[in-house]
Amino acid sequence: PSPTVLSLFTPFVSFLTPLTAPVFVASVSSSFPLPRLLLFHLRIMATRKASANNAIIPIVPLLSSDDYQWIKLYHVVNEGTQASPDRVTRKESILKCDTIDDPEYFLRFLKEFDDATSSSRLNLNTAALKFSFFRKALGGKARDAWDTAKAGKNTDAAGFTSALVDFKNVIFEENALETQKKYLDQLYKPRSMSVKEFAARLQ
Repeated sequence: PSPTVLSLFTPFVSFLTPLTAPVFVASVSSSFPLPRLLLFHLRIMATRKASANNAIIPIVPLLSSDDYQWIKLYHVVNEGTQASPDRVTRKESILKCDTIDDPEYFLRFLKEFDDATSSSRLNLNTAALKFSFFRKALGGKARDAWDTAKAGKNTDAAGFTSALVDFKNVIFEENALETQKKYLDQLYKPRSMSVKEFAARLQ
């Protein structure tokens, strides 16, 4: 079918969900004498749009790198010995997370923070340090959610891991993995993305 013909129906698929997509296509097919091939493409378009609306992490990012927020963290470490200390202030810029509404941004933040804890960067080598610096890198709703997640937890490695699990459960719904898998099963390359960009996003 002509892209122009298909584009006529684009505004109508923006509201669709996986439940309403079949109903929409059935309604169109009963109301208009459209060719079978056009209906086939319309069904695919409607289903894909419905799937995209329910993606946990969509193929087109919600935020660009220009929207990312950064924070500088400082930690004084001893690069010498106890007998001959050499105290150095290490400085690292990492993502700041103040939202719980963008799972992809949240995952990037977790990766950034985990990397920043390494001995070659901030050297956050105790659970107490991780608890402290993790909260410093949060703000807004994310900090409120973290405070709730870590409440009552021991300030040891097991406590930090447990708090992280509870924190992630605030960001991701219980069936998030299955939802994302269904989205990927029906995924197609957006016209706005090149093949190279599409492949990079999938990786």
